[in-house]
Amino acid sequence: MGDILISYLGRGREPQDGRDASGRSGYVTSTYLMPDDTSDTSSVFGWLLWKYLVRVAKDSVRRDTALPTWLILGTSGSMWAGLADAVPGEAWTDELLEWQETLKRKCDAANITQGDLDASEGLLITLLGIPDLRLRLIPDGNSREDQLDILRCFLAELADNDRVTFDITHAYRHLPILGAFTAMLLQWLRNVRIEHIYYGQFGPQGGSVVDVTLCADLARGAEALANLELTGNTEPLGSFFPHQNKDIAKVAGFERLNQMREAADAAKPLRTALQNLAKEGNALQAALAAPLLDALEYRENASLPEHMLAQARRRFRHRDYSGSLMLGTEAVLLHAALAMELIEKASEFDDDTRKEARRHLLKCLEKKHKATFKRFNLLRNAVVHGAAIPWDTMVFNALRDGDNDQLRKMINEGLTLAENIMNKSISLSPP
Repeated sequence: MGDILISYLGRGREPQDGRDASGRSGYVTSTYLMPDDTSDTSSVFGWLLWKYLVRVAKDSVRRDTALPTWLILGTSGSMWAGLADAVPGEAWTDELLEWQETLKRKCDAANITQGDLDASEGLLITLLGIPDLRLRLIPDGNSREDQLDILRCFLAELADNDRVTFDITHAYRHLPILGAFTAMLLQWLRNVRIEHIYYGQFGPQGGSVVDVTLCADLARGAEALANLELTGNTEPLGSFFPHQNKDIAKVAGFERLNQMREAADAAKPLRTALQNLAKEGNALQAALAAPLLDALEYRENASLPEHMLAQARRRFRHRDYSGSLMLGTEAVLLHAALAMELIEKASEFDDDTRKEARRHLLKCLEKKHKATFKRFNLLRNAVVHGAAIPWDTMVFNALRDGDNDQLRKMINEGLTLAENIMNKSISLSPP
């Protein structure tokens, strides 16, 4: 795990008619006001950004960590010779001057090779004081094959848990887009995290630094929404609501443990705060609050079985069939046990009561409803225990239905039956 700055290197600006200040490498320089209000000048913004990251690390809890890696990506025509401008004037040597002039000719001819960059690393590492400087040649990314080669480079250079800062200043505009989407993939492959995205906005009278890290936050928001849609898990959205993050995690934790009454109680004040943020929060919070509120909706004054059944229906929507079947069957049996006064409160519900509630329930249901409940309960046992049920053709076929149509139909029928029992559309009085 480490901090890594990824810079793209473009072709650079050449001075025009002596109007532009240039560095010793011959490329135009600009003075940038950095995020910590210090000013610094260079033709290569990434060098200024690397020094800024070092200052930030020294002032933070990570001050004892290693210096950030600087990974520079560029094509055969990029301004590699411009890296010489990062070397202080007093450190210039004949060797550096010869290197800079040779590389400048190759840059102008778009003839830089990876071998040239490998040979340059040792010289620059010593002069710049960057222990881990990596110069990598990439194609221009105009074709899909070239883009896949750039992906291969990211896969080779980024390790598990790396923290990435992007410098998108000197690049073909499509390369930062490709890099950002690649980093999004690596967030899941290797837990790589995008910390910041910076753009050094050139200006002859002074450059400014634009922080576009919102792009990374938008990508995380999309991932959190995808997680919610696919699994029903609200917890990844919590990071966008710092003051409510712990409470969102608490509700999600109760839901994972099927403690639905506790989840409902914890969700109530949380929903009030989120409703306010949906109106008054920033644009990203307002956008994410709406689906989060839907996911945290619990019916007012509902019983525990009703909360359990609502959660079973929600898990069914998210294709969590095991959770849906477990909560659905438990909800209807607990409801039956309470309605038939087999127990006084939910905490008394045990295996014996469950069996008794099932017997009473089957006595009360008419034939078609009885068959639906039996299949629902049988399917629950099969899914939870991973067992085949060869003696029931419908359940057996549903478990082997590749597109899950039969399975979903059977679960939906069971949940609908449970809902009708709880809303008293179906009586629990024996015929």
